[in-house]
Amino acid sequence: MRSGVSSLGGQRETIRKEWTSKGAGAMEEIEKIWKNYTSSLLSIATPEQLQAHRAFKPTMPRSARVDTSVIDAMVPYFDIAVGLCLLFGLFTPVAALAAAGFLASVFLSQYPPTAGPGSTYYQLIEAMACLVLAGTGAGRFAGLDYFLHLVVRKFCSPETAEA
Repeated sequence: MRSGVSSLGGQRETIRKEWTSKGAGAMEEIEKIWKNYTSSLLSIATPEQLQAHRAFKPTMPRSARVDTSVIDAMVPYFDIAVGLCLLFGLFTPVAALAAAGFLASVFLSQYPPTAGPGSTYYQLIEAMACLVLAGTGAGRFAGLDYFLHLVVRKFCSPETAEA
């Protein structure tokens, strides 16, 4: 909200500089820890092993090409795409399986389940509902999949294959 108000733009920059200066000491310590960790990890291999194989170079978290921050940016688009496919009945079994897999991974990532505000039971229930959608062929009777199945049946029917 500060970026929309010109008088608060300087305040935002001041806060950023303050946080950067406060975190500089901690970042230096983290860098030292990472260097020690890397050297300890690389010292495990014997010289013969290092000659036979290329040395493993561990990457610092959030510096790899694909990490959690990249995946976190993709999740909303995945949710929207799967949701729209289910809403319009397009590629329903595939979308339902994708949704069930995602919801099951959310449930398993917070295992064991607990009651209360942190509960993941509703993700498990939604995953089961998506498996029912995928298993029953719900898209063939309503939605855009109905029209896709009409076209497939018309051009790939057994009568046309014999002729």
